[in-house]
Amino acid sequence: MIELKNGRIAAGERVVIGDLSFVAPAGKVTCLVGPRGCGKTLLVRSLLGLWPLEKGFATLQGEPVTRLSAPWLRRLMVYVPQELPDSLTDALDALDEGLATGRRAVVADDPFVAMSEERALLLANRLQALAGEGRAVVVACSEADVSHFDPTVTLVCQIENPSIRQL
Repeated sequence: MIELKNGRIAAGERVVIGDLSFVAPAGKVTCLVGPRGCGKTLLVRSLLGLWPLEKGFATLQGEPVTRLSAPWLRRLMVYVPQELPDSLTDALDALDEGLATGRRAVVADDPFVAMSEERALLLANRLQALAGEGRAVVVACSEADVSHFDPTVTLVCQIENPSIRQL
């Protein structure tokens, strides 16, 4: 389970997301959906301890993500960033590389960008299978990308600045 409780995220002087709380349970794919520039990437980075929360806290399986704990907790997660190293073809390759280490949760930031429809469906199926194995899976994506997932195993959280609404 990945949780954010009363989180506030800022970029400079601007509050991007304010007083946000949600739970991404194990066994489900949780899609964080919003338009470009609404704060999805900063939210993902905050869950990983890569971007500071101004207020509130994030946890992974009940363990608080702090500046000190974040490096250790990130070893328990597969992180699929927006920008991949040149050695990886796409998000599916990044996911496979991360899974080789036996990690317990998956956090992906806009993984469907520049993927063919065939590869996007393979990625969505893989993420759903990982959730089915009891992992927490969080995917920041566009509203159109949510259609790749089976709605019976997917939670959709719509980001609306400065808050989040669970659909």
